Amino acid sequence: MNFQTSAEKYTIENILHLLDIYRAEWEHRETILWRQNFKFFYATLIVSLLPNLEKGLGIELSIKLPAIIYPIIGIGLSFIFLYVAIGGVARLEAINNTYQKIIGILPQELQREKVMDLEIIGKNFFHRSMGLPVSLMMFFALFIISLISAIFA
Repeated sequence: MNFQTSAEKYTIENILHLLDIYRAEWEHRETILWRQNFKFFYATLIVSLLPNLEKGLGIELSIKLPAIIYPIIGIGLSFIFLYVAIGGVARLEAINNTYQKIIGILPQELQREKVMDLEIIGKNFFHRSMGLPVSLMMFFALFIISLISAIFA
């Protein structure tokens, strides 16, 4: 197949259809990213705090392990969380970059405004994706909680 890459070869309808496809993929990946991040976050948090939860809730675990094991596993899981979260953010960013390239093919009057073109305070801060900073904050929270739990186990 011979694909033509010149912007003049595309109709606006074709470009909009392609944008719709990438938008649907972006929404799907974003949903997966946050669902996965929160599930992994809570699972790691529970593992890290399991000895404390056992005492606080008055439950008894069927497997008796030393209390220090759980926060150590939590520290390991927090690094796995970081790897998985950054991978999801990278995939989302790749889709976003492709989406922006396709938007660039549209005539100027049909392109959306960019945050950097607005006259607002702190536009550099709002220009960035929030996926990576939030994922990093979640990682550090897990890591610190696990570390504190290990120290006091």
